[in-house]
This record gives sequence, C-alpha cells and structure tokens, in this order.
Amino acid sequence: MSDAGVPEGFVAFPRGYGFNDAIAPLYYRMVDNAPEFAFRVEKHHCNPIGICHGGVFMTFMDIALSGAICASLGKLVATPTISMAFDFLAGGQLGDWLRAEVQSVHTTRRLGFASGLVVGPSGPVARANGCFRLPSNLQDMPELPAASWGAAQ
Repeated sequence: MSDAGVPEGFVAFPRGYGFNDAIAPLYYRMVDNAPEFAFRVEKHHCNPIGICHGGVFMTFMDIALSGAICASLGKLVATPTISMAFDFLAGGQLGDWLRAEVQSVHTTRRLGFASGLVVGPSGPVARANGCFRLPSNLQDMPELPAASWGAAQ
C-alpha cells in the first residue's frame, strides 16, 4: 500500500526491525512528545474469516506499548516484553485505519508498564497492558526525546 490515504502527520515506521516488518506498513506520529502508532488493515493482516488477525493486533500493541515507555523515559531503547494481557473487543475490518492510544503507566529501575487501546472507525477494538524489561544500563543510554525519533532513523 502507498502512503495515500494516511492521515496527516503520520509517517512510515522504519522497516528492517525483524518481525515488525511482518505487519508493515506501520505508521507513527508524535502527539505532545508521545508516539501514536497506526496501520490500515490490509489483506495480509487478515485471518481466513476476513478480519484482522489477533496476532497482528498483539504485535502492533507490543510495539506501541514499548514506544510509550521509551517516550516516557526520553530514550529509544530495546524493551523486551515480559508479559502482555490482551482483550479483543471487536473485529478490525479490511480497510480500517487502526490507531494505538497508549500511555506509560509506571517505570521502575528495571521494568516499564504501559496500557492502551486499539481504536478503529467505530471505537475501541482491543485493549492491552504490558510489562517490559528495561536495559540494565539505562542510565548510560543517551537521551532521545520522542519528538526527535524521526531524526534518529
């Protein structure tokens, strides 16, 4: 899919990050120094009954929740997932623009917690919360505020 029909302000999420590319194209934009992720449901996102596959939702939210934690820390770092709880509320239909509304809830020295919703044209379609491991050398990692993420790619 081309970038035609992508809402204003969204830019393509970079490719070349392994499994993330399986659900590409993804998009993001910065809103108040926090990332907002989105994608349009395409045929390769759908399961045999024609709705967005649950694994796509979960991968998408894994990326978005991690992004919320990184934005709250002001550092773009790897945050492996420890656990993620997920509720499917409605089906994502072919052609729907789905957007993640996420927030970092709390961070400790070694853990980050985030939650959020996947929102479609008719409202929420999924919700998730997760726990992510922070790097042991986080204090040594360079600051990279969310507003400058696009420049880092």
